[in-house]
Formats: sequence, structure tokens, C-alpha cells
Amino acid sequence: QLAAWPTALATMSEIPAVPIARVCSEEESSVLGISVHYLSTVFLKEVEDEFGHCDCNYYEVNQRMLASQKAKGADVICPRDGAKGCSYVDAVQILDPGNTDAANVMLSWSWQYSVRMVVRALVRWCEMEKRDPRKVFVWQCALCNNQFRVEASKASGEWESFETFKELFEKRMDHTSHVLSLMAPWSEPVNVTRIWCVFEKYVALAKGHKFDVIMPEEEDAKFQKALETTGMQPIWDLFFKVDIQKAQATAETDRRNILHLVDPDLPEDNLELYSNSCARINASVVYRLQQWFVKRALTSIQQREEAGESIPMKAYVNVAWLLSGQRAEEKTWGLVQEIYEKGVQAGRATNQENTTEFADLLCKLASFKQKNKVLTEAEELMQEAEMRFEKADARNTEEYADFLKCRALHMRRAGQYDEMTAKLHQAQEVLEQAGLQETRTYAGVLRYLGQCYRHSAPGKVMEYYEYSKFYFEETKSTYSQGYASVLTDMALHISRRHRQGGTELFEQARKMFVALGLTQSAEYASTLDKFGKHYEFHHMFPEAYEKLKEASDLQVELRMNNTRNHAHVLADLAGVEAALKKPEWEATIALCLDLVERLLKEEEEGSAEHKTLQRLKGKAEEKLANKGSHGKSMRRGNKTPRKSGDQDEDPGAKATPRGKGKGRTWSWGTSRTGSSLEGDEPGSVTRQDTASSTSDVQSDHHQNSWSGFSRRTNSGLDHIEEEAGGAEKGGKGKGRKGKGGKGRGKAAKDGGANGGDPSPTTP
Repeated sequence: QLAAWPTALATMSEIPAVPIARVCSEEESSVLGISVHYLSTVFLKEVEDEFGHCDCNYYEVNQRMLASQKAKGADVICPRDGAKGCSYVDAVQILDPGNTDAANVMLSWSWQYSVRMVVRALVRWCEMEKRDPRKVFVWQCALCNNQFRVEASKASGEWESFETFKELFEKRMDHTSHVLSLMAPWSEPVNVTRIWCVFEKYVALAKGHKFDVIMPEEEDAKFQKALETTGMQPIWDLFFKVDIQKAQATAETDRRNILHLVDPDLPEDNLELYSNSCARINASVVYRLQQWFVKRALTSIQQREEAGESIPMKAYVNVAWLLSGQRAEEKTWGLVQEIYEKGVQAGRATNQENTTEFADLLCKLASFKQKNKVLTEAEELMQEAEMRFEKADARNTEEYADFLKCRALHMRRAGQYDEMTAKLHQAQEVLEQAGLQETRTYAGVLRYLGQCYRHSAPGKVMEYYEYSKFYFEETKSTYSQGYASVLTDMALHISRRHRQGGTELFEQARKMFVALGLTQSAEYASTLDKFGKHYEFHHMFPEAYEKLKEASDLQVELRMNNTRNHAHVLADLAGVEAALKKPEWEATIALCLDLVERLLKEEEEGSAEHKTLQRLKGKAEEKLANKGSHGKSMRRGNKTPRKSGDQDEDPGAKATPRGKGKGRTWSWGTSRTGSSLEGDEPGSVTRQDTASSTSDVQSDHHQNSWSGFSRRTNSGLDHIEEEAGGAEKGGKGKGRKGKGGKGRGKAAKDGGANGGDPSPTTP
């Protein structure tokens, strides 16, 4: 018998090892995860056997498979409390050993999702990240919490305390150090409306844990389709939905506790009162979602290029737009240009040059180069784009109107303000004749025209802005940078004329930027600058200092500290510091002068940019010589009293055009003669439409005081408003009609406008 043992042992060694079931400890059980492989094989099969399909949600699964007598763990002793009935993961640990282990990822999701969607998303993530699904152990609350105990607590009305729940939640997150957030549907994910999900995302980011977005294949395909067709407005809409104060919870007490944990000062009877702490959470989550969308879009383009697939021109435009929304790092801007140039190369290689899409792509690349001061190449690309639009017979399209807008902004940089205004009117004519008034492009056009008439006809400015705001609302584009920017322009115009209501509009615009995750953008820096100037107008110097200092710091962070925009902000900041008797105002003005001197060396003498910088230099030197005097030479001086006849300045007035589409009638007859938009292009690191949000601030430096705004006397305003009124009443200045109809008169004969806001063609 002893002699036979070696043979017997050799035979036994050939038998596959079988995992030995063991009861884990309470500590181990609390962080136990289940493998993705098990979920995609055994669990999915169990659900299908029970329901006949896998499209049921987890509320339904819980009722029949997790907390019922048919549940896998119904007769298993729970290692956490020693009572009968355990969680699904504990049952698997005992009954199907080898398929569980300490969780290494935590799923942030919603019970409303279907089983098929959740499992497929997890499997796809493993495939994309090249992770072995047998070694990825997921902590998923439905399967890892003991649902028998949860249901018993609900039945008795004894909910687990928030403190206990929070402690366990943080323990599991810290243990895994990796959160997977399931986004579905891609444009309206359920989990961004659930407060625990939003809070989970924030805590993961705040603690420095890994955070990945996962998405089912069918939802990813829809996102890829949007890149090629509809544009990116759904992404803005998605970002705006991330609002922890509006997110819901199954237990209202959880919602209240989370909000008070975030901001202890929130009043109990008004939890939706605006909170900076909550806004920071929203912005943090949105920014991380932005990063994921950018990464996924870039990966998709790269994979399709490597596979030799044909990629639509619009996909290149949309991906570049997504990328340009990130923080302005040098590598990012180089990548934006690379994406545009790849699209141009692909278009030439596939003989798509004479198409509307290719011409539009050339226009976007030209605009990008022009903003980064590669002016010769930008002009060459613009000329080719014009030719391609003509060959494509596309000069009656929204894309062509957008091209005219880009042309107009290029003219502004060259100091050709009358030509810019004419080009915008030409774009407006294109859109009206094509019946495209109800578009975001048209809304943006009207905003730019409002900027054009700030000096020649200020009485009409607010009317343009109101119509712009109206069309953003009509096209459901209120969750957009363009809408936030037009609110900023309206607020600044009101403030310049010392009207009431500017603060509310500025605050609304600021909140919009925060909600959209754009607080690290050049446009937001511009809004802060304008907000600071608004407070300066009203002699609210501490508030002005706070906003201008924040704008200056943000520009430095965005590497905009070598741009003229930054020089203007420094000049404004120095003026406020002087008013507050801060000793550092001299250092700030000296920094401004040093920057202007460096910028002057880069510009051609006699150019519009050079002249603007010279005027800024002169005003700054005058301020320095006057030792910070804050007298009447400054733009805020004596307030201009509101006149009883100034009806156009009411921020609450609703501009409501008559009719719809091509037949819409206008009552505008503002003369373009002598218009003097003294705006300028943004600095070298700005987004495509940065000019639209910064030009209003930059425009007056070379005509008015050193700090950047004009001061007009009452008689001067009266004179201008009388001229504008006369033009409107006179025969030559009569109203506009929708489709290029009669009654335009000489004053508005050239028609047309174009917007600077991202649109279906300018994503």
C-alpha cells in the first residue's frame, strides 16, 4: 500500500484545483466585489432564466432575485451579522468560489439601468482597457449590499443612518481607489440626476482616485454619430444638468445631509439657494466629463484613421471644438491645430475640396491660425475657403454665413471696423434669405451687430442684444457659451449707461459659465473682467478688485499673460487698486507697461494693433504720472442719469419678433454709416469665439480713458440717440423684413449678420 502512494498522488495532481468555499470576515465582506466575467456569464444567464430577457432594471431584479426567497443568498448565513439571508456577492463567495475578491473598482450608476446595459458597459470597458474580466472585481451596491436587510429596514421605517452609510461609502471608495461612472443615455445620463452619483464622482476626484466613464457600445455609437452630424449642443445640455442641488435621492434625508455636508450654511428651507461650494462640485464633475468626451473623440478619430475609414469633415471640426474647450495648455492648442490640419489633408486626399464641409473646415482652421497670429496662412486659407464655397454653390448656407463672420472678425483685428460691420450684415442677409433666423448662428450674429453699434448708435445696441437673447432661447441654446456671453454683453451695456439690472445679468452669466464647466476658459476670464468693470462703474471698488484680480490670475493660469487682453486687465486692476489705496497699484501699472512694450515690438508699426497698444501705453503712463488719481478722466466719473425716453435699456424687456421663419418682420433701421467698433482680437491662446466675449471689453481703450471704457456726456448721448431715432423714423432707415423684403432703405441695404456662437455648423 505504501508503495502505491506515489502513483496515487501523481494521479491526484492531475485533477484541476477547485476553489475552496470559505466564509469571509465581516471586514472582508464589506468590500467584496464580483468579477465582470461572472456577471457576463452566470449572472446574465440567471436573469434571463428568471425574466426571459435581460432588459429588466435592478428594481425588478431586486424584487425577484436579490431580496426574495428565490435569491441566491436566501438560505446563506450573512457574514456581516450572522443572520440568515446574505448579499448576492456573499452567496457567490460561498456557493461559486473563485468569482469574488476584494473589489478593485466601484460602480457609480443608477438602478434604473437595465442589467444588459450595465454588464455590457463593464465588459466593454475591460476590452478597451485590456483588463482581464476575471480579475476585475466590481463593487455594485445592488449586488454587494445585503438587500434582505435593506428591505427589512424600509418595511420598519428604520433607514440606515446617513453617517453610517457615508462611512461605508467612503471606506469602499478608498479601498478600490477607482470609480467607474456609467453614462447612459450618452446625452441624458440618468446618474447625473442622482445626488449620490454626483457626490460619488466628486469625492473620487477630490480624493485623487481614478475616475473613468464607461458607456454601452450602442450609446458610444450614438455619440460618434453626433460627432459627424448634429454638433455638440447636447454636450452643453448634459453639462448643465450636472447640478448637485437639483439631483434627487431615494431618501430625502440623504439629499439634505449631502447638501449640508457640502455646504453647512445652506438654509434648511431653501436647499437650492445658490452655493459656491455646490458650484465647485458641479464644475469639478463637469470638467472631468469634458476630459472623457475629448479623450473618447480623439481615440475614435485615431482608430478610424488607422483602419483607413472615411471620416466626415464635420467630425474633425467637432473633435477640435471639444478639444479647444479644455484648459489652454500649449500641447492642447497644438493638438487642436493638428486635428484641423488632418481634416484638411483627408479632404484633399479624398477629393472633397469643393464641398461645403471642406470649405467650412478651412474656415475653422483659418480662424484658429488668425487667433494665434499666424496671419499670412490664415488669410490664404480664408481665400481658399471663399473659393471652395463658390465652387460648391454654397453661398446661401449657414456655413457660409459663419465664414462671413470669421472674415468680419479678421477685419476687426486689422482695424477695418466699417468693413467688419458690412460683412456681418452680409452674413445676416444670407441667413434671412435662407430662412435660417431660428438658428444659433443667427443669434450670435445679432450679438456681434450689437457690439458694432456701441458707438455709432448706442440706442440700438440693447435691441440687437435682446433679439440675440431671444433667438438663443428660441433655439433651446440657453445652455451655451454664446448665451452666457450675450448676457455679459447686455450687462456691460447697461452698466456703461449706469442703468439698473447689470449685476443680476452678470451673475446669471457667471453661473452659466460655472454650470458649463468653462471656468478655466479665456471667455470666463473676460466675463470676470467685465464684471469687475461693472462694479467699478458703480464705485464698488472692493467688489471690482475681487473680480479683476480673479480675471488676472485666471489669465496667468491659462498662459494668457503675454496678450493684450491681459494688459487691459492689468490696467483696470491698477485703477481699482489705486482707488482702494493699495500700494501695489504702481507695480501693477508697471507690469502693464512692460507687457505693452513687449507687445509693441511684435506688431508692425502703423497697424491697428500697434495703434491700440500705443493708446493703452499713453493712458497707463498718464495714470502713473497722476499717481493713481481716480478723477473725472476715468470712465466712471459722473453717472449719466437715465432719461425718461430711454426704453431700450430695460433688461427685462422681451424682444419678440412677429411671425416665424422667412416671414419674420423686423423694425430695425439703424444706419451703418460711421460705425466704429473699436474691438480687437483676443490673445494667442483663446477659443474660436473668444473674440466675441472679449471684444466688448477691449474695444474702447484707444479712444477713451486708460482703463478701457468711454465716458460720454449727456449731450453726446442725446446727440447719438437723436441720430439713431431720426434714421429709424426717416424714409431711408425703415424697418427690415424677414426674407430680404422691401423697406430696408439705404441705411441697412447691405443686410446680413453672422454669429460667433458655436452652432450646428460652428459647433
